[in-house]
Amino acid sequence: MSVIATIDPSVSHKLTFDLNISGTKDEPSDIRSIIESQIDPETGDSVQDVFSIICRAVRSPDGVKITIPRLLNLFRSGSYKSRLEVVLENRLFVPLSEEIMITEPAKVEIKTPVRESAHTIPDVSVTISNIVAEIVKPKEEPIVQEPPVVEESKPIAKLFVEKSKPVDKTWRYSGFKGIRNPFKGGVAPSP
Repeated sequence: MSVIATIDPSVSHKLTFDLNISGTKDEPSDIRSIIESQIDPETGDSVQDVFSIICRAVRSPDGVKITIPRLLNLFRSGSYKSRLEVVLENRLFVPLSEEIMITEPAKVEIKTPVRESAHTIPDVSVTISNIVAEIVKPKEEPIVQEPPVVEESKPIAKLFVEKSKPVDKTWRYSGFKGIRNPFKGGVAPSP
């Protein structure tokens, strides 16, 4: 078998082939391209089961266009069997059976050299503090200094006289005549 294409697995590819159908007026009911492998993509070991991927193939007036998707995590680099299948009049035709070469994807890596330090590593110490006491401790509120209040000094006797008014005790002798409104200072009329 010969190699029909070499593809990079990190990008998708389009392949075009001429396809001539003769001996019938019917159009193909299905055209597909298949890439198959007997290698496990994770380990690279040969396995008994065949792993295959079906790629989209579209018929155009001048041939067949095959779209191969990104195969980065599906296939390792190497040569794989590939074939083109055409379903026509309920029969399967294989006009192309070759191999496809998948290249190693490009990798960019930065390797920094490990430098040994000339400095010695200081001793490491660990301290435990009582975090609960820090959380429970009352927060200090900022001290706000207010300007001093200046009051006029009055003699104590005068203050006592101004604040205390004589209490009306006439109700004791004449009886209760109504409810007094404390805000107006008078007596409310009785009902």
